[in-house]
Amino acid sequence: MATLCIDAGTTLIKAVLFSDDGEELAIATRATTVHSPHPDWSEQHMLEVWDSVEQACLEVISTQRGEITGIAVTAQGDGAWLIDAKGAPIRPAILWNDGRAADVMQPLSADGRLESAWALNGSLSSLGLPNAIMRWLVHHEPQSLASARAVLTCGSWILYKLTGVIGQHPSEASAPWLDINSGEISDALCELYELTDWKHLIPPVLDNTALPIDSRLADQWKLAEATPVVMAPYDIVATAAGAGAAHQGDAFAILGTTICPGIITHTPQLDGVHTGLNLLGVGDSQVLRAFPTITGANTLTWLSNIVQVDTVPELTALAEESPVGARGLLWLPYLSPAGERAPFFDPQASGLLFGLHDTHTRADIARSLIESLSYVVRESLEATHVTPSRLGLAGGAAASDLWAQTLADVTGVTTVRSRDAQVGAKGAQIYFSVAVGTDISVSQATKRLVSGGASFSPAPAHREIHNTRFELFTTLRKAVSPLWSHERGAHGV
Repeated sequence: MATLCIDAGTTLIKAVLFSDDGEELAIATRATTVHSPHPDWSEQHMLEVWDSVEQACLEVISTQRGEITGIAVTAQGDGAWLIDAKGAPIRPAILWNDGRAADVMQPLSADGRLESAWALNGSLSSLGLPNAIMRWLVHHEPQSLASARAVLTCGSWILYKLTGVIGQHPSEASAPWLDINSGEISDALCELYELTDWKHLIPPVLDNTALPIDSRLADQWKLAEATPVVMAPYDIVATAAGAGAAHQGDAFAILGTTICPGIITHTPQLDGVHTGLNLLGVGDSQVLRAFPTITGANTLTWLSNIVQVDTVPELTALAEESPVGARGLLWLPYLSPAGERAPFFDPQASGLLFGLHDTHTRADIARSLIESLSYVVRESLEATHVTPSRLGLAGGAAASDLWAQTLADVTGVTTVRSRDAQVGAKGAQIYFSVAVGTDISVSQATKRLVSGGASFSPAPAHREIHNTRFELFTTLRKAVSPLWSHERGAHGV
């Protein structure tokens, strides 16, 4: 018997079959296309995404001779995926890394409404969240909202196609819709966002129960009637579980298109710096304090092209030719046109290479970027004021021994890389197992299903170097940030 787990990322759809004890039986992938019809825009065609999901699922189903006991779904979060009364897409989905809403969100930031929202919601609004995108639609495409039945996310779009049910997981609803204390969609938050008239488009929050697959789809996919479908948390939370983070103090870092560090806590963190997310719907009634950056491993892809190597693994191999500390080079790695959203929020943020001399090499530039991205992880974790007990790694770039060791040296925490290749999908299996009663808790399912792999301990000498450089990193950003708006304006952005 097997569980079919769907992990719908931004650029890659993965369908994975797991045995009941967590062994990976089969995997199929399909690439997806992100369109940018205007600067700062990031969109996907919803039916193309679903077609990729269906193709990947059918491929792995064809390999399975035994029974498929259920389906679990996790996906990229945030964004706005609009459907009409018949369930058809109204327009291309606007994604989590879209930057078009900067102008309509600026007034809410300037007059303190986003600070007021933090007190209720525990999450910092960013340009790719559905409230920001809906505000943009109100101003620029009101006809799209007027004809909408619901504003979904990628995961809830896939759930709808699988079951015909409109709903979202609490982790997705947490930012920006939920009152962090009650767990309910908040009228007060909708009022702060000036979206009261559109509250009916927010999908209802689903509890962690299984839904029957649509009978027509079951017939097409040759699955048993009423095969259970579980909406697992969106990819940040699912990947945290798949990386082994299930107890208070367990930290993780996703090294993917976005870098997302986070840590499990018992209660929401509402004091201190107002940054990142407090996500509900985490196993065992806990909270995930997460910092989904816009900065990510895509910066390594960009640099690979600049320094003329073919792949990111080649870039990391090049970086190993440079000593720890990259001979003084330091990046501010905020290269996205949408700026940055965690561990600070600034749509104007941009990149900087600091300390460059004509004696520096391509290897120094490469190592400095990996180290500076690691400082982003450290700054995020330090904002929680919780000392991590471990740091589980996930995402494609987590395969790099250099980056895994650098993160241990920078954070001072032993990093652990799972043996599981499909960590997000494994997290979906964990939540499926709890939903159908195979395991009584996420912590129990994580212990049973997650396979620990290589670990990397901090090197004391390297730790000292990075402590000094991390202080310079944060000082440099704070010094430069007042100039970002002027820099953007000078280039007509």
